Amino acid sequence: GDAMEEDDDDNLDSVEACIIVKEESKPWVQELIARFPAQLGCIKKVLGLQSLRTKHKSFTQRRELLERFNVFFADDRILPMLTKALGGKFFDKKKQ
Repeated sequence: GDAMEEDDDDNLDSVEACIIVKEESKPWVQELIARFPAQLGCIKKVLGLQSLRTKHKSFTQRRELLERFNVFFADDRILPMLTKALGGKFFDKKKQ
C-alpha cells in the first residue's frame, strides 16, 4: 500500500495552488491547511484580497503570480471583487 500513497504524493507535489480569501478568513484557512496537510498540502499560498490589491497591483506582478501557481481557488463570496481586482484577462487566461 505504501507505494500507492507515494505516487499520490508526487502528483500533489507538482500542483502548486494559491487560494484567495477575504483577509479576515486568512488565519483559519491557514489553520485548516496545517491541520489537513495530506488533502490541502498543494495549497502553497493563502492570499488575502487586501494583499492582492496592494502587492499585486501591476500587470507584471499579476502575471508572475499567475505563472507561479497551476491552480487558483477563491472564496465565491469574493469572486465579484476578485474580478474587479484582477481584471478579466486573469480569468480568461486561467479558463483555457
